[in-house]
Amino acid sequence: MYLDTAPVTPKAAIVIVGEASYTHGTNWPVEQPYLPADQLAIIQNLKAQGIPVVVVYVMPRPYVITTESQIADAIVVAYRSGEGGGPALAQLLFGDYQPSGKLPFQLPRDMSQIGTDVVTNQLEKWDLPYDLGATDAERQDIRNHIASGLSVPTTYGNPLYPFGAGIQGFGLTDTTPPTAFNLSTPANAATVQNTLPTLSWQASTDPQTGIQLYQVWLDNVKVADVVNATQYVLVNRKLSSGTHSWYVVAVNWANGQTRSTSTFSFNFQDTAAPNAFDLLAPANGASLTGASQQLVWESSYDAGAGLDHYELWLDGANVATVPSSGLSPNPNNLAAGKPAVASSTQTGTTNSPAMAVDGNLTTRWESLYSDPQWIYVDLGQSMEITHVKLSWETAYATAYQIQVSTDASTWTSIYSTTTGAGGVSDLTGLKGYGRYVRMYGTARGTGYGYSLFEFEVYGAPAESYTRTGLAVGSHTWYLVAVDAFGNKRQSTSTFGFTIH
Repeated sequence: MYLDTAPVTPKAAIVIVGEASYTHGTNWPVEQPYLPADQLAIIQNLKAQGIPVVVVYVMPRPYVITTESQIADAIVVAYRSGEGGGPALAQLLFGDYQPSGKLPFQLPRDMSQIGTDVVTNQLEKWDLPYDLGATDAERQDIRNHIASGLSVPTTYGNPLYPFGAGIQGFGLTDTTPPTAFNLSTPANAATVQNTLPTLSWQASTDPQTGIQLYQVWLDNVKVADVVNATQYVLVNRKLSSGTHSWYVVAVNWANGQTRSTSTFSFNFQDTAAPNAFDLLAPANGASLTGASQQLVWESSYDAGAGLDHYELWLDGANVATVPSSGLSPNPNNLAAGKPAVASSTQTGTTNSPAMAVDGNLTTRWESLYSDPQWIYVDLGQSMEITHVKLSWETAYATAYQIQVSTDASTWTSIYSTTTGAGGVSDLTGLKGYGRYVRMYGTARGTGYGYSLFEFEVYGAPAESYTRTGLAVGSHTWYLVAVDAFGNKRQSTSTFGFTIH
């Protein structure tokens, strides 16, 4: 972005404006919900150079945007877009996806439609939808609609943009369909064994509006919309033995379509067993109470036909069929961007728990200066936990545990030390199961609190089944993974437990 004069005249300028991301309330004065002079000046300067301007508002509350709306060539509103807002906006602006959102509120024309915080001048009552600029009689009509269970029209008053405003699609027209293209691999009538194929095809083009996406059709059923690529991997799909047909449809931005010149087929066969897996809980030899117990094991997966189900064998008998979750291993940091909770945050700082899972080694969580302190991350679902990586700030722990839990209430320790030295603690070879993973610090290495630049968690998906009616005494159990072709793999171990 050039604030003054660009070295060459660009085809368009994208100006992203709004309040700073770190504010918890309003960044601007309450009664000034409009762009400050410095942000408005950027838009005006670019427009004065004859450059088309797209204004993107990162908008946590309704703004008065009347001045910019008369200048901008296009307006995009991102309402509380969050951490994924940047990539989502880029994909929209560069044409990967069509606009489809709608305003979740009205936008006022000016402050006269809102009034002030003075009780006698609160023109906007904030208790009704769609009433910016509405008269008292129109507000009563709105109340009557609500009382009768009717939808409220968005046409009351005179807002700059009504509730639900928003262009749907780019409004493009195209007199010709995408150009002809054909399929590439696997070759027509090829035999594919044990691993699901990657379907690939030639690129189509469209000189008027460009290619929006490719539809992939398998056995006359659309299985995917592919953007910015000319291949599709048939992952996590249960594919039967025999012959399958496929073709691809190119779609332009005016929704014109061209089907691939050919329809290909392939013969799929799978003779390989699912991947090896093992049991997790209850631990082998565990002593338990209660006739109902949750049995947990690692997820198996199958690169060919796909994993179909598990057989649960208890005391030598096949007692249950458990459907596969279809989850595949994820080698990435499972904690990245997930909700985080801590025992405390140092007063007067913005070093919140979220800073320890934001993927940024320059931000950090910081606790109060006392023991004990803890921070945990919610992975969203229970997983097998095998690896935790702690990147400490100068304020580190000498004694701490890594704990897991399925409910954020009852915790199980899977690692413990009293000789922590700070820096990066890369803890591998762990074995635990839970949705929540916690660092529980009991002794600090400095006079400060506990502080983590990053709290990373790695592991694998897991399955579970609750068995009821267990008799008092000893029991043994194992699992058998079965793919869609009937190929089987037994769990590496057989575990035993005793019910008291």
